[in-house]
Amino acid sequence: MKITNKLSLIFTVLMLVIGLGGYFLTIQIQKIIKENITGDTLAIAKQTMSEIDMNIYHRINLVQGYALSLSRQPYITESNKKFGEIRNKKQYIADKEREWSAPEDKSFIRKISNNELSREIREEFEIKDFYRKKYGYELFSEVFLTNRYGVNIAQSEKTTDYYQADEEWWRKAKEKGLYVSNIAYDKSAGVYAVDICVRIVGPEGDFLGVLKTVLNIKDVISVINNVKRNSPYETTVIKLVNRNNELIYNTRPGFKIFQQVPETALLSKQNIKNKKDYSIYRKLNGTKELIVHYHSIGYRYYKGLGWKLFLEFKTSEIFAPAHALKKYIYTFFGFILVFTIITMLTIYKTLSAPIIKLKNAALDIGKGNFNIIIDINSNDEIGELADTFKSMSFELKTSIEKDKKLVAETAKVETERKNAEELQAANEEYQAANEELQATNEELQRAYEELKKSAEKNKELRKLIDMANDAVYIISPETGRIIDVNKKACDSLGYTADELLSLNVFDFDQLITNIQAWIRFASSLRVSGHTLLESEHIRKNGKKFPVEINGRYVFGNVNKIVAFARDISERKKTEKKLLKNQRLKAIGEVSAGIAHDFNNSLQRILTGTETLLAQDNISEHNKYTLTRIKESVKLSAENISRLLRFSENKSLNAEGEVISINSIISAVLKQIAPLKKMLAEKNNADFTINCEAAKDYFTAGRKSELIEAFYNILKNSFEAMPDGGIIEITTLQKKQNIYITISDSGIGMDEETAAELFEPFFTKKEIGTGTGIGLSGAYAAIKDAGGNIRVKKTASGKGTTVEVVLPLAEIVYSKLSSGYPPEKQNPETEKQNSIKVLWVDDQKDIREMGATLLKMAGYKAVTASSGTETLKKLGRHTFEVVITDIGMPDMNGWELAAKIKKLYPAVKLIALSGWNFEVTDKQIKEKGFIEILRKPVSYVKLNEILNKVIKL
Repeated sequence: MKITNKLSLIFTVLMLVIGLGGYFLTIQIQKIIKENITGDTLAIAKQTMSEIDMNIYHRINLVQGYALSLSRQPYITESNKKFGEIRNKKQYIADKEREWSAPEDKSFIRKISNNELSREIREEFEIKDFYRKKYGYELFSEVFLTNRYGVNIAQSEKTTDYYQADEEWWRKAKEKGLYVSNIAYDKSAGVYAVDICVRIVGPEGDFLGVLKTVLNIKDVISVINNVKRNSPYETTVIKLVNRNNELIYNTRPGFKIFQQVPETALLSKQNIKNKKDYSIYRKLNGTKELIVHYHSIGYRYYKGLGWKLFLEFKTSEIFAPAHALKKYIYTFFGFILVFTIITMLTIYKTLSAPIIKLKNAALDIGKGNFNIIIDINSNDEIGELADTFKSMSFELKTSIEKDKKLVAETAKVETERKNAEELQAANEEYQAANEELQATNEELQRAYEELKKSAEKNKELRKLIDMANDAVYIISPETGRIIDVNKKACDSLGYTADELLSLNVFDFDQLITNIQAWIRFASSLRVSGHTLLESEHIRKNGKKFPVEINGRYVFGNVNKIVAFARDISERKKTEKKLLKNQRLKAIGEVSAGIAHDFNNSLQRILTGTETLLAQDNISEHNKYTLTRIKESVKLSAENISRLLRFSENKSLNAEGEVISINSIISAVLKQIAPLKKMLAEKNNADFTINCEAAKDYFTAGRKSELIEAFYNILKNSFEAMPDGGIIEITTLQKKQNIYITISDSGIGMDEETAAELFEPFFTKKEIGTGTGIGLSGAYAAIKDAGGNIRVKKTASGKGTTVEVVLPLAEIVYSKLSSGYPPEKQNPETEKQNSIKVLWVDDQKDIREMGATLLKMAGYKAVTASSGTETLKKLGRHTFEVVITDIGMPDMNGWELAAKIKKLYPAVKLIALSGWNFEVTDKQIKEKGFIEILRKPVSYVKLNEILNKVIKL
């Protein structure tokens, strides 16, 4: 092949390579940019849908929290009680429904709307003003409450119907505990909304009623509008549809809610067929759009409503950078191609013309034409070749007849000339290499200077990072890889710096669990620039701890995310403790009022029982029955005291007794037998209790309370063995303590659960199946007895061993007083007949019962109904002792005592209270009382206190 043809072929191939390389490079770069933009928009769609689900979840938590507080609302209990007493409930409801719908009489509706609970609901949810000022709309457009029979008992404003039990939401809330409806138009509230309905259960798990709240859909729409406002693209359109493809909201004006939208109008047929869950393209009215969609997956226990979110963008806007880059690359490669063609043509022209002349000259010389003139003006190798041709032609012409020696010399000269040319070419190559090496050295010197400056800056930055009190992480936005950390981060997680630099964020962060979650987080942070959130980190040893993360997106030559993580373990513990104290305080306030009324009722029963027992002609059967009633009253009084002790964390006033450990365990095994049988039949499982026969030991305390404590421990063991198992009970003595261990073969627990096992309200059971007060009550009872309880051994899947330690008590054999009045009066009783005692109480039956007890004890009894009446009787008669109730209207016991001490200082005062712990021993001494009688008052206790006071 000719040289000119070879040059033409080389130039053609080179131009094709440059052109095709530029084209394919442009296509690939444009594809990568589009994929990145598509991924970012998909992350925004997922984040938006997650925020909507999280928003509804938080509103559910708000409603459930208020429903929990309603579980002890006496108004609901009273409503259920009154309604349960109605004989013909169906007719009553029908009458009230007509009254509810009647336009003329609204008194019945106003009574419900203005009762105490309705006012509390409005105050709790601040339905109108608060959220309108905060968000610009009403958050909860309507809230109302029904009792267990489905009728309205409280409401924020008038509802459509009075009877709700025939509604689907009411039945589902009662059955499941929580029901969240799909979006619908609420007629009574006049808004499109989602209904959040919660079942209300009492302390014993009994069904009390249903709370319904109407969540304004604008609360969800505000999330979408916020994303729309913050979108960098003007053509952004966001649509939200339900599971039936009915339109809920569209950021494009003029949409019609609940309009049926065919799925093909949202997605291409190909993507529907392939069930793709990512971005797609399609042509619409001659334009090209990018559509991103994401399905709701709910948040935590809220499973979502099956909504779908669609984000639409015009590709002419969103892919504008890719199109601009494509034009730029095409222009650049076009310029390169033109420049290459011109260069190739110049080279071709420069080389081909001299070569053709040399070719023709060689042919002429071969023919013997030594007078040829070669017209080549060039200083390169071709010019030298042309001069050689000229010299050769001249020498051949003048010495053609010379001998072979001249030919040899000519050959030698030719060889030397070629060597000189090779040497010259080598020198030129050396010179070029030397210049290139010098340029490389200069570039290396500049790089060294830059590296030196960068090292100094990094050194200063490192000092600042290591001085921070928080853990500092510098992270790659693209991969989640840790780029740099400070010393605090290493100490916090228990890794070395090198170990951390080999990890990703999702290796130790509970909130971001994989690369997809990280990409969504980084994309969101890139838009907002800053975030503050809470998460959990996992140390190298596997332990978790809560952190507060302050993250920022830093732009630069290399983009990065800087995160400051602060350990908030102590803050979380403080918040948890504060919440628990608030709940206990609320229980204490309710319990105190219940205890007062209950103690008054017990006082009536106890006095009547002791009065009957004092009769001479009572039969043995009646005496036995009345004795059992008296014991039940005593047990009930102890239970009330324990309730108050639990809520106020105070000790009981009841006195202890010497108790046999074996008798406690025997009683508990009898009580637990029905539960054991029920669980065995329910779960089709076998349960075995091995109780080691041992010497009997004795301790001091309240038997009923210790029996209940051990019952709750055993009950917890049974519930930890859903498939059956073995419970071992052992008893032994060490020094002055009794050790009782209860071991089960159940599911066990982790260290965190074991540490909180005896905390009030701590439970791992579902809502409505556990209160969290059983083991905390056991802990309090055992502590009251001077003992201790702990989880001795446990592990997940390996069972649990609980150890109870009680102090050893000496057995004191003594005949206890029967508590009945003596048959014959002794000299002391005869002396009491001359002592007058004034009993003061605002409740008539309590006064009369008090007088009965005083007469049974041999005292002269007089009663008064108020402080004013008491002062009048003290002015007319002489009384040695005044027994007065503390809680009385007009003038309470404290005020009455102050006036008696001032006017009649010789009178001895005894306080009477049904409030139990609300009135302390220290307080009565400060107010001038000598002793206090706590309701219910027994004959024995009254006689004991009076004898003690009179002798002073």
